[in-house]
Amino acid sequence: MEEVILEKNNCQVKSNNLKSQLNQKGFGHKINETYLLDFFETSYLLSKKKITVYKDHKKINLDEFNELTNKKIKNFFEKQLIFDFFTEKGFIVKDGSYFGFDFRIYNKTKKHEHTEYVLDLKLTHDNKTELQKIIKDERLANSINANYLIGIINKENKINIIKIERMFK
Repeated sequence: MEEVILEKNNCQVKSNNLKSQLNQKGFGHKINETYLLDFFETSYLLSKKKITVYKDHKKINLDEFNELTNKKIKNFFEKQLIFDFFTEKGFIVKDGSYFGFDFRIYNKTKKHEHTEYVLDLKLTHDNKTELQKIIKDERLANSINANYLIGIINKENKINIIKIERMFK
C-alpha cells in the first residue's frame, strides 16, 4: 500500500507511481508540484485498502481518520455515503464548495469535461430544508450548465437521489 500524509485540509500523496494511478482514476488534484486528495477521496481509498494514511509519522486506521475528519466537516459521515455511492457507480466526485454545493459530479468517461451534476446533501431528520434555497441552488446549477441533484439520506442511511430541474426555462 502507498503512503499518504494527513495535513490540515487534505492529504498529500508522495509516491509518483500512486499519483499517476490516482490521476487516471479521477482521484485527487495537483497544486504546483504537490498531489493532494480531499478527505472524501482519502476515506474511500482507505476503506478499499488502496492507501495507508499517516498523521504525525503515525499510521492511522479508517475509523481514526473518519473521526478526525468528522470534526472538520459537518455531516461528514452522510456526505461520505453520497461520495461512495456515486464513486461506486463509476462517477468522478469532487468537492463542490467553490460553487456553493456539497459535490461536483463528473461522468467517468469525460474526466476533464464540464461538471455533469452538482449535489447537495439533505437529511430527512433535518427539518431546515427551505424551498427558496432549493430554487436558488437549482438556478445556480443551471447558470453553470449542470444538473442539480439532492442526495437525501434518512435515519437508516438509505440514499435517495432526486434531480431538480425547471420544466420551462
